[in-house]
Amino acid sequence: MRKILVLLFSLALCGAVFAGNAITVTAGQNVNSNPVVGAPGPTMIQYLPWDGEQGSDDLGVDFDTSHDAENPYNPEYYVYIDNEGLSGMIEPDYDWRDISDGTELNLTGDDMAVSVTLPGTFTFYDNADLDSGGDYDSIYVSTNGLVGFESQYYSSGDYDDYANRLLPDLYGDQHSFIAAFWDDLVMLDNSHVYTKSEGNEFIISWVDLGIRGYEDLVDGTVSFQLILDYDDYSYTINLQDISVPGTGHDKGGSATIGVEDKHGMAGTYWLYNNPVKIDDEACAAFIVWQAPSDFDMYHPSGKDYSGAGGIDANYPDTVTQGDIYELDWDDSANNNPYGPVDVGYVVKVYNDDEEPVGDGSANHGKIEDDEEEIISYEMTTAYYNLDTSTLEVNGSNYPYYQLVVFADDGWGRTEATYVNSDQPSGDNPRHYTFKLVEALAAPGTDAVVPTSWGAIKAVD
Repeated sequence: MRKILVLLFSLALCGAVFAGNAITVTAGQNVNSNPVVGAPGPTMIQYLPWDGEQGSDDLGVDFDTSHDAENPYNPEYYVYIDNEGLSGMIEPDYDWRDISDGTELNLTGDDMAVSVTLPGTFTFYDNADLDSGGDYDSIYVSTNGLVGFESQYYSSGDYDDYANRLLPDLYGDQHSFIAAFWDDLVMLDNSHVYTKSEGNEFIISWVDLGIRGYEDLVDGTVSFQLILDYDDYSYTINLQDISVPGTGHDKGGSATIGVEDKHGMAGTYWLYNNPVKIDDEACAAFIVWQAPSDFDMYHPSGKDYSGAGGIDANYPDTVTQGDIYELDWDDSANNNPYGPVDVGYVVKVYNDDEEPVGDGSANHGKIEDDEEEIISYEMTTAYYNLDTSTLEVNGSNYPYYQLVVFADDGWGRTEATYVNSDQPSGDNPRHYTFKLVEALAAPGTDAVVPTSWGAIKAVD
């Protein structure tokens, strides 16, 4: 019997702005109370996935420090990348595995699921703070392309559901699953669902499944595959054939591909009812998101704040206008297997007219609203020479500047950390502060020029 799907939209959703597949939640939106007993934090909105909002088609992370592994409400616990043409990124390869010599599951007819024992323990959405998943020794495989992890939804038949939805869905009948290709599918006489363990991988293949209502269509079957990786608990989806010409099911036009946690509060999707996004022989890799590794940066000209060489540990360096401020750092690690070929770096310089006081912490704190960004320069090299002739002594009593280096590995952003520094406690070790003074001589000479910096530049 078919269920009737009723969609209820509360007035709270009036605060959501839809732009393509991206969803932005605006102030004033109603929030859902966190249903997890003992979980930290405030009431929660239902997180919805980003898709193409960050400048690359499928990167599911924002380039800021708020989405990191220490944030228990990170909606991008899993992120994904596909082989559909992301510029500059290392893409997964479509690699269909023929496992017809494996175990065939006893799946027949329509809307059916069976329990499958895994060859080992697979970790899925393992976030202890939210009780969002855990370690699993078995899964539940359905005819409708769902692979579930929680027995409560298997015993109630919810993993049999044919009605695909946008993920995550807090109010859905089932949670804790991978939607390998969630559509209204049916087993035909020539349909098969196989499983096989190969090395560190467990593979599930749905071969030649029909579409409900189009069982007699000559070219009306779909074949897709899910590969679970026990090394890093990532998974890959291969779409061998998703063409159902002349129907609304063609190329995933009525399908969901994605992932959802145990409570429907976190999840992301690669596809939701979008027949132009993907094609046959498409694939996507879903990995557990990691914040990029911090990387080490040396003080310009090899200096530090330890007091060595007569440098005062409590105050910034004094730089003469026109000097070259030499910056270099270690290469930032690319934690993720599908990051960019080259890690990108951004050097930012902010002006800061506030005089350092005490241990100088006034100028080593966070960049706030009273600082103005003067320079932002992007590169892939691990060094940058700041020409201070581009900066101005602005006439204030305290013409200070703050300088910080960021690294983007395609999945997030981190800041450089000092090496061999011995700063006073409480200082932020990521920001260099220096004082700029007007030059009395042309750069590279010892001759005193009793004139303004502008005149010195003119002489050069």
